[in-house]
Amino acid sequence: MKTTAKEASKAALAYFEDIFQAKYDNVAVEEIELLEDSTLWLVTIGYQLPETSLLLIPNSSPRQYKVFQVSADTADVKSMKIRKVN
Repeated sequence: MKTTAKEASKAALAYFEDIFQAKYDNVAVEEIELLEDSTLWLVTIGYQLPETSLLLIPNSSPRQYKVFQVSADTADVKSMKIRKVN
């Protein structure tokens, strides 16, 4: 049975959290796409650098993104790349 979008996003988030060990704020799944050949899910995760200010204002650091390729067969993460947004 193929991996669902929800399973692929959970796998990507778990991989992100394991690699970076809570070094970022506001981590969230932003996009999920199944490639046309149905072999890989592309999961985009957005995050921000931790806020270092003691002021009680929302985190103002720019949002950054990473794209994960997740196997549609096994839910294994195959790659993680920086995604630049213009």
